[in-house]
Amino acid sequence: MTYDFAATAQEWRFRVRAAFRDLGGLARFATQLPTASGHCHCPATIAVPPPPAGHRPAGDVSGSDTPVLLVHGYLTTEQCWGPLLHRLHRSGFRHTSCLRYNTLTTGIPEIASALARASRAAMDRTASGGVHLIGYSLGGLAVRYAVQHLGLAANALSAVTIGTPHQGTSWAKAALGPAAAQMCPGSEVLASLPDLAVYHQVRWLFLYSDCDPVVPPASATAGRPADAVHVPGRGHLSLLTASRTAELVTTHLCRADFAAAMGVTRRLPDAA
Repeated sequence: MTYDFAATAQEWRFRVRAAFRDLGGLARFATQLPTASGHCHCPATIAVPPPPAGHRPAGDVSGSDTPVLLVHGYLTTEQCWGPLLHRLHRSGFRHTSCLRYNTLTTGIPEIASALARASRAAMDRTASGGVHLIGYSLGGLAVRYAVQHLGLAANALSAVTIGTPHQGTSWAKAALGPAAAQMCPGSEVLASLPDLAVYHQVRWLFLYSDCDPVVPPASATAGRPADAVHVPGRGHLSLLTASRTAELVTTHLCRADFAAAMGVTRRLPDAA
């Protein structure tokens, strides 16, 4: 048996680099903690329209009428979506909204209920037949709960989860609040989520990194590797702000819009 020291050294370089990126993310998110844990007692929806036409960079596309709803993760706020919102706006998604909620006092079913209400309101407001859902970490579980338990499977053209603990994360055992308990492996909420191999028009995308120390790939991919994409060299926080993540998400949403316009439905492959 031989040991590949070069490959191991490279892996550790990736992990150290990801850790430094996450430290930068922690410094940015630290300024959000008072908001994340304080004044927002009830979930609320914050509309984030694109900048006026004269302030947008060249290269904008014609636009999409499909609303996009984004759900932040544990101990973050809607401010974490800055880089992705910029890319979404450049890609023509002009109806973007962020769900804001208190991550220490709100459980996953309550977050998902607020998301379902906000999604239907957004579709009514834009006269759209569908919606795109994007969740980061804990927010991805709210997306999945809303799709699988609250009827959004009939409306969600796409659903994206980024670093989401679909099968739980051991780190949640040391966290506070009902949502943290629900993210623990084997929790009642996680056990209630059906397998994703269900025939409907939702096009899932699971983004993960093997340098994420919080959510391992097996959990972040929800057991659906065929629908998962690896973003290398990123930790749990820096995965969200990576330019590759923004590119993958916007491409996925554009394809889902096109498939919906063509009347194409899709079935997830059976789990191996």
